[in-house]
Amino acid sequence: MNSRSSLKDIRTLEESFIAFTRAFSQYRTDRTPSGLDINLSEVYALTGLLCERGITVSDLGKRLELHKSTISRLVARLVERGWVERRPCTLDGRARALHLSPEGVCVAVQIALVRGWNSKIIIGALHEEELPTVLQALTNLVTAMERTTSDEARNDTLDNLDW
Repeated sequence: MNSRSSLKDIRTLEESFIAFTRAFSQYRTDRTPSGLDINLSEVYALTGLLCERGITVSDLGKRLELHKSTISRLVARLVERGWVERRPCTLDGRARALHLSPEGVCVAVQIALVRGWNSKIIIGALHEEELPTVLQALTNLVTAMERTTSDEARNDTLDNLDW
């Protein structure tokens, strides 16, 4: 683990990350790479519900790593848009299970198809020998980001930066 980062390294990482997110249009919170007028939290919720039907709001919030108030607002928006229905939960009578509406299934499938197509295009643009390196770099980046999620890790990092 590198505890000393140069300002040049920090800028290079920031610029690379910005370029990466812009390439995916992720910086536009109102539009996804699928071209739909939907934010990323809604994308993750819909595709999650496509794979795991009938989960509770609480379970969806845990899977998406969102706070209770955030997931509640998110689900309310999806219900309002007609993409999600709340139904009685068969396992817990007090809870409500989330299900995609027929329109929600169409949107979630469209997102999944576009994601798959975009991934296929990206993989096709790489040389065959580059793919393992790219995948390993993304895995390393996610792992490094997960290591820095605690306040203690962030404070240690800030204390050790050479500005």
